[in-house]
Amino acid sequence: MSEEFSLEMLEANEVSLGDVVEATVLKNDDDKQFIVSLSGGYQAVLPVREIAEGDDVKVGDAFDVVVKKPIVGNDSENGSFIVSKKALEARKAWDTFAQTHHEGDQVTGEVVSEVRGGLVVNVEGARAFVPASLLSDRFVRNLKQYVGQTLTFVIAEINPAENRLVLNRKELAAKEKVAQLAEILGKLNVDDIVEGTVARITNFGAFIDLGGIDGLVHVSQLSYDHVTRPSDVVEEGQTVKVKILDIDYENGKVSLSIKATEPSPWDKAVTEIATGDILDGTVKRITDFGAFVEVIPGVEGLVHISQVSHDRVEDVNTVLKPGEGVKVQVLNIDSAAKRIALSIKATQEKPVKALTEEEKLAAEIAKREANDAAEIAKAVEAYKEAEEPLNNPFAALKAEIADSTPTAEEELEADEACEALPEL
Repeated sequence: MSEEFSLEMLEANEVSLGDVVEATVLKNDDDKQFIVSLSGGYQAVLPVREIAEGDDVKVGDAFDVVVKKPIVGNDSENGSFIVSKKALEARKAWDTFAQTHHEGDQVTGEVVSEVRGGLVVNVEGARAFVPASLLSDRFVRNLKQYVGQTLTFVIAEINPAENRLVLNRKELAAKEKVAQLAEILGKLNVDDIVEGTVARITNFGAFIDLGGIDGLVHVSQLSYDHVTRPSDVVEEGQTVKVKILDIDYENGKVSLSIKATEPSPWDKAVTEIATGDILDGTVKRITDFGAFVEVIPGVEGLVHISQVSHDRVEDVNTVLKPGEGVKVQVLNIDSAAKRIALSIKATQEKPVKALTEEEKLAAEIAKREANDAAEIAKAVEAYKEAEEPLNNPFAALKAEIADSTPTAEEELEADEACEALPEL
């Protein structure tokens, strides 16, 4: 059938685009399309794509179709028009839907596909559109996750003249979230250890999906090691165990910890490290006031700037570098505060200070003066202790006094002699 004949049929108003006509299936053409006869003796093509999914069509079936467009050129050998069974069913569904629903009504529909800017939803046979901005109370990056789900929506706009149906789920999602949060929070307790999935990673930590609610693992709670970038420890989609540190029921926030589910390296440190021990460590971080050195995995101690070297240090970076291996001595362990004071210079011999010429001269003079003073003191002492009275007047005087002092026997004899004298 020629293009001119098809156009003549349209001009004669025998068949018009959009008309609903009865069609009878004549044959199945390689399972790609069906050849059907229309009322009036004309033939048309019914492509498989114009049949609703799951609709069983076979030769001999008769049903209504809508005329979509004429077939022109060589393609018109099998018929003069393209007809659609699915489009007619959608039109009927739309007409029924428009008569029974209004803006603000809640409806349930299945998400059929993702399109640019939103989702296509089948609501009671009517085709509807959900803009991405009206899908949730927060930004949704992956719209495909909704395909195949049956959800509840609110009719935001309905225009029968244009077959326009726009749905909104944003407010419903917010309400559902509040109810869901309350239910989930009611099942969680502080100190519980639960399993979750890393939902997203930020500079300050990682958010863990606990099954409907996201909890935050702060960067300080990711590991006992110092963490600069959370992405070095966890990755999105990873399953992790977390301990619940705190629950803010009013604001729906949960604080979590990954490192609290692991053995604390401090338990090992307090049993294996003692004050005075000399250990091998690795410089992990450098600050203005010193350097943090890891002495066992997960345990760091502080080497204060004053303990870095025997020499005066203005900038620790000029002496130490991150990753450098060093020997340190344990100065103090505060197990309660989980702090260790370390020293590098305590493991090193104190260097002898080189003297200037002036300092050398002063030292020599002091040495000579000390030697002279010692010699004089020695001479005086020797002079005092000398045994020869002629050489030592002190010793002579001492001997003279000793000779002039009577002994006890002499004193007794003198007393007896005095008693024997006659009385005058």
